[in-house]
Amino acid sequence: LAEVVGRKARFDLEAGMLLTSQVLLDTGEALPLGGSDWALVIEPGKVAVSIPISRLSSVSYAPRAGDHVDVIATMLLVDMDIDYQTILPNRVAGVVSPGTGFVAGTGAGDEATASIQETETLRNLTGQIVPGGGAGVQGRVEVDPSLAIPLYVVPSETMQRPRMVSQSVLKNVTVLRVGDFPFETEEGELATTAQAVVTPEPEGIEQPAEQPVQQAPVRLPDVITLVVNPQDAITLNYLVYAGAELTLALRSAGDNTDNPTEAVTLQYLFDQYNIPLPARLPYGVEPRVDELMAPVLENDATEPVQNP
Repeated sequence: LAEVVGRKARFDLEAGMLLTSQVLLDTGEALPLGGSDWALVIEPGKVAVSIPISRLSSVSYAPRAGDHVDVIATMLLVDMDIDYQTILPNRVAGVVSPGTGFVAGTGAGDEATASIQETETLRNLTGQIVPGGGAGVQGRVEVDPSLAIPLYVVPSETMQRPRMVSQSVLKNVTVLRVGDFPFETEEGELATTAQAVVTPEPEGIEQPAEQPVQQAPVRLPDVITLVVNPQDAITLNYLVYAGAELTLALRSAGDNTDNPTEAVTLQYLFDQYNIPLPARLPYGVEPRVDELMAPVLENDATEPVQNP
């Protein structure tokens, strides 16, 4: 009895249970927190992390707990100025030294005045930066092959076009759960984010005494929880906050192969699939096509058709 009296049990005991040393806490030992049941299914050395999903990125919601998936990341990259950490091309500006006269309104943007009058000339007390505005984009000098004279060429678009790259960053990771985990409140009730649908009653129409029970709407999952290595969890966290698009690829059951993949870029598509660069021809299609649009089919009715 001296070894039992005054000690705490690790869990609630029922009458008639045999007491062993594993059931009781040692003297001064704190009662451990219960924790979640989900942590029990995570392998030692692994962690669980959630990432956002959509119908397209989640294989049309096919994965379930226990499935294995690959994670594909797609990013858009641009060239940046190393010092400014801003997107190229840079904008140029002029520097006006102290005491130099300049024309008010010129060089401040596209609205710069074209005429110069003596009354508009001001005198600088300090140095001043005169921005080049929309026309002050940094360009490059090229020699015209026909005229053999140098030309200063500036970009035709104000922003450079980003370059896309897609690659499989994680392979053969386990799905822990699709959607939110059930959250139990202190009162023992399960909390949910789904709200019941309330249908307003039309005015002036008597309603029957018994109304059908409105069912809560089915919420499609918007997150998926994966079991990964701690370093891979940091990688996924960076990709999510960096704005990368994450897409899942569902693996075959029991498939543990590690097939190497190559990053896909526009150059890779042209080289790998033998896509030729279209030649410039003296003819073309009419009407002109500037963007790809899916054809409209007869069965693609915008409104449901009711049978008479």
